[in-house]
Amino acid sequence: AVYEKYEPINDSENLEFSTCSVKETSNLLYSAGKFKSYDKSNGEYFPSGELFFDDVIDEIKKAKKFIFLEFFIISDGILLDMILEQLIIKAKNGVDVRIIYDDLGSSKNFSHKTKKRIKDGGILLKPFNKLSPIFHLSHNFRDHRKIIVIDGKVAYTGGTNIADEYINVKKIHGYWKDNGVKITGQAVDGFTLIYLKQWEVLTKNKQEYSQFLNLYTEEQNKSIFIPYADGLEYIHPIGRSVYENMILSANKFLFIMTPYFVIDDGITNLIINKALSGIDVRIILPAVPDKKFVYTVTRNNAEKLIDYGVKVYTMKDSFVHSKVVLTEDAVSVGSINMDLRSFYQQFESALYTDDKKICDSVLEDFNNTFSKCEQITQKNKWSKNIFYRMFVGAMQVFAPFM
Repeated sequence: AVYEKYEPINDSENLEFSTCSVKETSNLLYSAGKFKSYDKSNGEYFPSGELFFDDVIDEIKKAKKFIFLEFFIISDGILLDMILEQLIIKAKNGVDVRIIYDDLGSSKNFSHKTKKRIKDGGILLKPFNKLSPIFHLSHNFRDHRKIIVIDGKVAYTGGTNIADEYINVKKIHGYWKDNGVKITGQAVDGFTLIYLKQWEVLTKNKQEYSQFLNLYTEEQNKSIFIPYADGLEYIHPIGRSVYENMILSANKFLFIMTPYFVIDDGITNLIINKALSGIDVRIILPAVPDKKFVYTVTRNNAEKLIDYGVKVYTMKDSFVHSKVVLTEDAVSVGSINMDLRSFYQQFESALYTDDKKICDSVLEDFNNTFSKCEQITQKNKWSKNIFYRMFVGAMQVFAPFM
């Protein structure tokens, strides 16, 4: 593949790591997936889909060379119309616009009419793992990434998809709590490489990557930024390993926000050990589920941790879709759920960083969200009900497929 010519060289010896744990995760990500650590970059965290997409659309309007988008879900609606209006203008003005979407994730509300509009507008559109009338096991492997790259100068990732519920103009599970992060500077090349590699695999068209790289403006910032991905092309479970490293490295606090909490015994025991060691461990889950069976297992798995000192919260009247892990040293923001599907069966994307500005913004988001939550205690645990425990026991068999 042409991509291999552009695999970044690991020059981490020239970087300033804030802690040993950040350096260890940097080494892990390069060894496992050739994901380079960058400095001379900057970032901004968005605590909602509304703020995230407002910024995305503003940056799309500035595009002059190329716009790359990759999403699990693309759905017809107000948000897509706002984005397409700008993308079609850009494509007609000679900007290289490409969209990757997951065919299963987008199968419900991404109409043929809209796809035709996109193609007629000069935009390249490519489905991941196209559905067929006959089900086969490969349909279980999905592109769950959320990536936007604009002109090689700006990149985004996070939990959001392109659908109206993500900006709360459509209510399907109460308030939709999501997030995203924007980066500028050298680290943009990391997401450009992840996207182009996927595009090359899907289209089987090789091209020179050089025209899309080294277009950034260097930022005066020594913080570490590592765009990374996970998927079937990697032998090692990268997303799981980053979370594992972060759990192990937490010395003051470990905060997790996730819609699903379907984990193995290894991750469970690491979290328990941290809580027993006196670390402030907190998990935020939805109060309103999107998938009732998955939520039943999620809540049960989280409630088990309460006995060991983990604080578990549910955000009132809300579906929490953010996927973020924060310690005193670093944060990971992206598409990676705290579940076995994300760890082993899906293509994912995220940003790992020790940047103080981003970490402080994420901590502020956690604190604001805690104030909107109800804490699960011994008194209101669902698992007090014996029939609930029996049902969950049966459902655990299907946990790897949830």
